Amino acid sequence: MAYSNPPRARWACGLLCGSLTALAAAAAPAAHVHAAGVPTNVTGTEIRTYVGGEGSDPVWPTVFNGDVRQLPTPRAWEPGDSIREIPKGQPGQQTPSKKPLSDAPHVDPLLDLQRNAEPSRNQRVFGTPDLNFAGGGFSGVNPPDTVGVVGPNHYLQAINGSSGTQVRIYDKNTGEQVANFMMQSLGSAQCASGLGDPITLYDQFADRWLISEFSNSGNRMCVYVSQSNDPVSGGWYAYNFQAPSFPDYPKYGVWPTAYFVGTNESTLGLYAFDRVKMLAGQPATFIRLSTTKLSGFGFQMIQPADADGAQQPPTGAPGIFARHRDTEAHGPTGFLSEDFLELFFFQPDFTTPANSTLTGPVQISIAEIDSDLCGLSSFNCFPQPGTSTALDPLREVVMHRLQYRNFGTHEALIGTLVTDVGTNHGGKRWFELRRTGGLAGSWALHQEGTYAPDALNRFMGSISMDRTGNIALGYGTNNGTAPNYPSLRYTGRLAGDPLGTMPQGENTIATGAASNSSNRFGDYSSMNVDPVDDCTFWYTHQYNPTNGQWQTRIASFKFDACLGDGFGVSAAPSNHAICAPDTLDPINVTVTAFNAFSDPVTLALQGEPAGVTGNFTVNPVVPTGNSVANISVGAGTPAGNHTFQIVGTSGALPPSSADINLSVATAAPAATTLTTPADAATGVSAGSTTFAWSAVADAIDYTLEIADSASFSNIVFTTTVATNTATVSAGLDSGTAYYWRVRANNACGSGTNSAVFMFTTSTELCSIVNAAIPDSSPAGLNNALTVSDTGTVDDLRVKLDISHTWVGDVKVTLTKGSTTIDLYNRPGVPASAYGCSGGDITTTLSDAATLSVQTDCQNATPAFPAAEYRPAQPLSAFNGQSLAGTWTLNVSDNAGGDTGTLNSWCLLPGEGSGPAGTADLALVVTDMPDPATIGGDLSLLATVANFGPDTATGVSVEFELPPELTYVSSNIVNSHRDEGDAPRGSAWNCSAAGSTVTCDLSGSLPSVSMAPGLELITAVSGAASAGTISTTATVSGDQIDPDSSNDSVTITTELEGKTDFIFANGFECAAGLPDCATVDPDIVDSGPVNLVVGPGQDMMLNLVTGFFGPYAANSGADFNIYPGTAGVMYFYVFADEVADQSSVADGPSSGQVAVLASGTEIGPSSPLTSSGQANTQNWIGGATGYVGLYFRNESTGQFNYGYVELQTTGPNGFPATITRYVYNSAGNPITIP
Repeated sequence: MAYSNPPRARWACGLLCGSLTALAAAAAPAAHVHAAGVPTNVTGTEIRTYVGGEGSDPVWPTVFNGDVRQLPTPRAWEPGDSIREIPKGQPGQQTPSKKPLSDAPHVDPLLDLQRNAEPSRNQRVFGTPDLNFAGGGFSGVNPPDTVGVVGPNHYLQAINGSSGTQVRIYDKNTGEQVANFMMQSLGSAQCASGLGDPITLYDQFADRWLISEFSNSGNRMCVYVSQSNDPVSGGWYAYNFQAPSFPDYPKYGVWPTAYFVGTNESTLGLYAFDRVKMLAGQPATFIRLSTTKLSGFGFQMIQPADADGAQQPPTGAPGIFARHRDTEAHGPTGFLSEDFLELFFFQPDFTTPANSTLTGPVQISIAEIDSDLCGLSSFNCFPQPGTSTALDPLREVVMHRLQYRNFGTHEALIGTLVTDVGTNHGGKRWFELRRTGGLAGSWALHQEGTYAPDALNRFMGSISMDRTGNIALGYGTNNGTAPNYPSLRYTGRLAGDPLGTMPQGENTIATGAASNSSNRFGDYSSMNVDPVDDCTFWYTHQYNPTNGQWQTRIASFKFDACLGDGFGVSAAPSNHAICAPDTLDPINVTVTAFNAFSDPVTLALQGEPAGVTGNFTVNPVVPTGNSVANISVGAGTPAGNHTFQIVGTSGALPPSSADINLSVATAAPAATTLTTPADAATGVSAGSTTFAWSAVADAIDYTLEIADSASFSNIVFTTTVATNTATVSAGLDSGTAYYWRVRANNACGSGTNSAVFMFTTSTELCSIVNAAIPDSSPAGLNNALTVSDTGTVDDLRVKLDISHTWVGDVKVTLTKGSTTIDLYNRPGVPASAYGCSGGDITTTLSDAATLSVQTDCQNATPAFPAAEYRPAQPLSAFNGQSLAGTWTLNVSDNAGGDTGTLNSWCLLPGEGSGPAGTADLALVVTDMPDPATIGGDLSLLATVANFGPDTATGVSVEFELPPELTYVSSNIVNSHRDEGDAPRGSAWNCSAAGSTVTCDLSGSLPSVSMAPGLELITAVSGAASAGTISTTATVSGDQIDPDSSNDSVTITTELEGKTDFIFANGFECAAGLPDCATVDPDIVDSGPVNLVVGPGQDMMLNLVTGFFGPYAANSGADFNIYPGTAGVMYFYVFADEVADQSSVADGPSSGQVAVLASGTEIGPSSPLTSSGQANTQNWIGGATGYVGLYFRNESTGQFNYGYVELQTTGPNGFPATITRYVYNSAGNPITIP
């Protein structure tokens, strides 16, 4: 992990006393907008814009370049295997409903509209599925979370499995299964152990696939983006994003600016992932914002819109999220005949995350709904025949997907949810919202309906619209009377049918024959539209053909009407790289007729960047027909990546377009900067090492070269990759010095080589695997390690890192040539039939060890706590063999119910194999105070974390001090101890040798923990000159550090002449300075500061802690400047923080804040404004002076008098600058000097 230095304005306990998660992720809290001028909905709910959000560190993807058909196949569930039920997440406390609920029958106001509609079953194709075949079967998990998506040639389905998500890929033309694998096989680290809740999407605008699940630990969202439109053999980029809390029930949506995600967390999580970076396989970030939950529901999630169709949303359109508000359940009262949809609009800024905004809720009135299905939180509602187990209605969310389409003339949003149409009788409410006029328009309800034609419950639905506006709605059905077991059906409407109705009849996909054994049913399903014809619907969901054991089904169908007039435009090749000015390779454009359509189609470019021009050899084109696009890129075209469209139009039909992706360069790329392994790194794995370097603007790919000499006269390895990382898995010798360099390439040629870095490989030969071990599969998992080292084997040792919940199931063998030995063979068997119940194998095997893996296993985790163990069979069987060649490790699980992952394994040939284990140490350093006083003291505050995977020993921090600083002493600055942190009593022992100060940590530092905080106190030379000094600190340990980029920190400190004030954090001026005797010890003075509040900013200052930043409620604001009506500056003093706090007014009983001058005393006789919004008339137009304050000091509980030195400018007061703030900590009056 990498860390950036935190702001140096003031060090607070939060840096060292916060959680490890807080240390690893910088978070920018969202600001509020004050009530003045805020628009409101009809319910009185304010439409707020939240600014800021949490921005993650960049996540580097791992790359899978293989064929998924070669990945381990999920083991089929068998009778006797365990069954797991996934709990429904309800983070935080459920807020009570606003109004008592009633069990009285509820008549849905839209039912008669549907029942009175004339049935129209003339859609022959729609009523008969094209394909209807079995998807994934019972996996031993309830619910399956069935989801699927269709692409150009494949259908991809995902369901929950016993150890993560099972993925199946089918030929969409035949329904034949092409591949079957575990999603976690694509992942690494935490994502190598998946937990489920899958999502599958097809990004039509990029011709790519996205699949996702969450991890078994670490709050990870594991997101996989295909490298091409081939999900089978085209490769995947794997991203491992960490959420601040468990990201339950994640739902994703494709949007041009981001992949948007809604989650069920303690605060509703709304995420934006950097889609552009993820499509390119580059390091990507996310931005997270949140909003308040509705009362009444425990489980909640806001559904993101997922865009379909040939035409993208308007340029710059924010992402859209939606939920429903049942006023009887959530409030406010007084809306007995209507309820509301609530829209939120997310505009991410990945360059400056603090500029990201979330606006909402924008409420849209809909007909009355009833969320009271057996209450607001019961999972047991819809009865089943012959059992007391009832099914969860999942009333809380707008279901997956909230589909978006842009028809050119208007935009549409389509969604569905379940509502009570009687007494706990589920019906499907569906809606279509429309917006005209692009971003200048507003979303409004176009139509809505409720489908519940009989006594069956209809729930867990999904809805989509095809390219002509026809709609299909799929769902599950059941009730408590046989034979109405859980089954699958769908209905639909044509674009011209009466609004609010589904008159195209109800059609069956699968009929159930038994009840479900769990109340957890479905959780969601998926209705999608084929991106090729944009007509064919694909639906997948679960039903119950066998008692207690669900099965999934996949069906496709379409309306005849959609297959009428129409056309589609495609273009190849679609990806181009060019050195401008130049001409692209000819682009073949095909206009395909749907049915017998034969009207001319006019082609044009749309959205092309400046300097791009083109023409077509044939235009218009009569479909089915072809043309060639000749496109030129001029000298004025900006360098970078651009996407534009070739668009076809014909009369009033919706346009069809094909994306052209253009990478423009105007010169060869600049040199890159190497990062990992660091220069002169040692202990680098010769078996598998990832090399990384900085991304370079306008680069298309990078060439990595590794040589055994600095002259590169003998290059032993070279590869060209599309991203700024590359993994070398073979070809390097152990214990050898190597040199590496990288150059970036683009259409203008190759850039200059980077600087050369050197590294030395470890004597350990390792394979980093991170692959799941098939459960109850004697065939197990094979992993091959190719060794190029010469020599013969003598005294071989083997290091293993295997995560497993029951090691007694595990057998491990090692093979070289014709020799195979057992390293582990179900430890604890036969003494116990089930073997040792301990968890994890993280140890080294040696023939010389005293303890045995077979008999000394512990029924705990780790199961093998000692450093070394003797293997089940001697490693000496390999003595005398050549070390070079292929070594194969096999790990098998020989009983059901427990699962695991092979993380890594290493060969340690001969003696002196290097440090044992791997520990990712990270260092953060801040200085205190900054600026520091010449002749005074300067403290350097260091935090060391170990992100594992092994315990770190020999931890040391080395400070290289500049000539201006002299080491004085060291302290432990925090005494907290979270579970897993360094043991109590751990201390830092520091010593100086010249300008180098070395601080050694006593004891060890466990994996995923922090060491005690270290304060290094130095003296600033009285002879130093004012200016900037730099101090470098580096952390190290005995273990291999896989990420050295976070080991070293250089921090700069400003030096200034002696001052006559005391800092708010308690660091006084140095003893012996002439002005010290004149300082009042009760006066707390910030000294000169430069805190700027710009136009439109809402900023707060805490005089005690020194915090200055975006306002957040109840966060200790003492002084708040914000834009009110028409952007005019206002002050705010609080009754909602810790107590009433006031400003000094310009006279008795006045609400106007005075501009105070030097010599003014602030005390009990000062006139004060009341709490709340304070009038700033005296400050508008530009003023310089002091604002007097009377505030509560939260550190002492006393009220203090103080002042803020302030400058305002402009007609609205902005920008405003705070240049100093002072207060009397004893509660006495204070006089402005």
